[in-house]
Amino acid sequence: YEDFETGPGKWNSFAISDQNNWEWGKPNQANIKSAASGENAWMTNLNANYSDHSEMVLQSPCFDFSELIDPYICFDSFFRLEKDYDGFILEYSLDDSKWDRVELPGYNSNLALTVQMGIPWFSGNNYGWKNYCAFMPELAGESFVRFRFRFGTDPAKTDEGIAIDNFSIKALNQYDISV
Repeated sequence: YEDFETGPGKWNSFAISDQNNWEWGKPNQANIKSAASGENAWMTNLNANYSDHSEMVLQSPCFDFSELIDPYICFDSFFRLEKDYDGFILEYSLDDSKWDRVELPGYNSNLALTVQMGIPWFSGNNYGWKNYCAFMPELAGESFVRFRFRFGTDPAKTDEGIAIDNFSIKALNQYDISV
């Protein structure tokens, strides 16, 4: 379980193209003005709108699922994005080279007009902190698992962005895995 209160954890961020806006700290926007719990979270610009025409990643440390049975992941997110033009997905990798989409029941848009990340994806406004979870039995027994939030924007309008907090990995009838 990582609530990002004592630091950014072992998470890192980088730009795939143009700018990287991910920052760790206290969100301070008009609408996204707090973390889901505590004071700190990861956000695409804590104090300003995200950049146009960029693709950026917030990436987890490596997790060991070799002893897990029936794992699932959960996280909290609050987002305000240009609907159907800017959005994000959660991906996972078993080798840091091939990335696959995490199929989340909370993806809220089936239309991607400019950024090509595939659909469905998170886009528009989710109106407050929400918890999202995905059951991932295909990861059971894997010794190298990494996750990333991949965010893409078009060349026009922006909004406050994405905030991520309280990332956890659990297994049915088992304890949380620490980062």
